[in-house]
Amino acid sequence: MNARVLPEGGKKMDPNETIINQSPPEGTPPATPAERQPTPPEQTLPPEPISYTDFSVPEGAEKIDAATHDELTKLGQELKLNQEQVQKFVDLGLKKIGDGQEAIRLEILKKKMQWESEAQKDPEIMGNLDHAKRLVDRFGNEELRKTFDDTGIGNNPEFIRFCINAGRALGEAPFVQAGAKQPQEEGTILGGFAKVYEGKM
Repeated sequence: MNARVLPEGGKKMDPNETIINQSPPEGTPPATPAERQPTPPEQTLPPEPISYTDFSVPEGAEKIDAATHDELTKLGQELKLNQEQVQKFVDLGLKKIGDGQEAIRLEILKKKMQWESEAQKDPEIMGNLDHAKRLVDRFGNEELRKTFDDTGIGNNPEFIRFCINAGRALGEAPFVQAGAKQPQEEGTILGGFAKVYEGKM
């Protein structure tokens, strides 16, 4: 078989030898790789903002209002939290609020019991509650009596003394000496006495 001749008058090549094993012809300029075009960045849409449904609260608790829900939504979106994760913040906040309210309730109850003990040990207070009762009857109402019990102020010795002295000034009840006892029901000393005394009028 005759030897092959490269195009454009190149060197003769052995027909039994492949091109890859041949040396390039003299004067052949080195090939330069084609410039690689940069790959354009993928076009991605911005992520949808995270939305949240109503957060759950313990039974009997007030539902989370719209303004608070918006604040929780903003916080959750900034931190990229899901519904369950934000709910944990809600649960923790409600627990802290509940703990604080319970601490306040116990403190009020403790103070009511302390006042009650002090007032019951004062014979002039316990013996002259009718003066306080007449004062409340003259200027107060059932809502005021309820306030005495709800706040515990009806057990405060100084407040009871004030009511006794003001009622005594009205001149509508005799002064009872220390040692005499007068009826009392559940609730505060002043509130309870007012209810008992009403039934005897």
